[in-house]
Amino acid sequence: MEQLYFLRSLVAKIVRNQGKKKSDREVVSFRETKIALLLKPILCGEVFSHFICCNKPDPDSVKMTRFTLKFAAHVRRIPVEVTKNMKIDKAQALSTYKQRVAILEKRILTQEE
Repeated sequence: MEQLYFLRSLVAKIVRNQGKKKSDREVVSFRETKIALLLKPILCGEVFSHFICCNKPDPDSVKMTRFTLKFAAHVRRIPVEVTKNMKIDKAQALSTYKQRVAILEKRILTQEE
């Protein structure tokens, strides 16, 4: 139950960060539990996945069932960003990196002056 609570709070942070600037986002730590670290790509919306939440129809499990349903409601709001894998030409990538290095060197020189 403790890990489910932690996952729920983690998902809530991810959902709250949705649409915010990087500087305004809350820090989301995936290192606190092993399951969060394993589920990081899924929770960040990097892969398409399905969550199945199971409940026990026992009257003694009402509290856990409600908790599970709340967790499912949070997970449902995780944004998914679909990207297309593209092959990168090595020569093109090298020239792009060289341009970036040149720009950064210019910035460093202007800051030192």
